[in-house]
Amino acid sequence: MDSFYYSTKKPYEPYRDRPRRAIAAVFCCSYDRHMSEPTIFHKIRDKQIPADIVYEDDVVLAFRDIHPKAPTHLLFIPKTFVASIAECHGEHADIPGLLIETARKFAEEKGIEGYKLTFHVGPKGGQEVMYVHLHFLSDQTL
Repeated sequence: MDSFYYSTKKPYEPYRDRPRRAIAAVFCCSYDRHMSEPTIFHKIRDKQIPADIVYEDDVVLAFRDIHPKAPTHLLFIPKTFVASIAECHGEHADIPGLLIETARKFAEEKGIEGYKLTFHVGPKGGQEVMYVHLHFLSDQTL
């Protein structure tokens, strides 16, 4: 088993001793200040590169993952840029729930009865693209 889950050491808390406003200053949700160039998800969202889009509304976009781990592997992204779940606070606090609710409604509309929803948070948590996204995986095919 992975020692990460069974460690007896105290959890790593890098911001434990900082005041809340200092923590907020560490996280940045602005594209211009956070990144030097757009991610692949920015380009998909802005229709600069093609993607197999399966769902779109005013606030969420969903498309097929190019490296699927299941027969149906979709990515749900908000149209508002936030780099990670770790940055979903303040005005962006509703984004995780919005993505989950959109995925639930999508599954219901498509008749998908069983599925798995996953967020990866930061590079150490498996997040490869620094643009918040929800993985939707199902053994059922669309």
